[in-house]
Amino acid sequence: MKKIVFLGILGLIFSACHPNKTSDHKDAQAQIANLMAAQVEAWDRGDLEGFMEPYLKTDSLLFVSKNGLRWGWQASLEAYQKNYGTPDSRGQLVFENLHYQFLKPDLVLVAGKWTVVRADNQISGYYTLLWSKLDGKWVIISDHTS
Repeated sequence: MKKIVFLGILGLIFSACHPNKTSDHKDAQAQIANLMAAQVEAWDRGDLEGFMEPYLKTDSLLFVSKNGLRWGWQASLEAYQKNYGTPDSRGQLVFENLHYQFLKPDLVLVAGKWTVVRADNQISGYYTLLWSKLDGKWVIISDHTS
């Protein structure tokens, strides 16, 4: 009986010393989802720089696609401008976040599906985005899109 009481007290102390990770995770998930919703809005109005806003603005940003590895924010923006620079090629964007995996409190892997709906066709694929909280702000540090 003493052992059960001790373990119960130990559990209460532990839970009092550590914030509710579920609440923290839900808050981070909501923040990331809001940033991605803003990306969709920017995409749909043709603002590709606005779409790139949550990406880390350095040469260390890693973007992986069927064409290989691309480094840097500017190179990624230029690739988007080349491939989706016109309203017809850009269409309307849809993100569907399927899974959030918390690697650390400030590091989240988001896996999901993207779809671009155009007047005459639709393309889609999947992504994994590695989000990191830097200086209190969530940013994408790596993007693998297929």
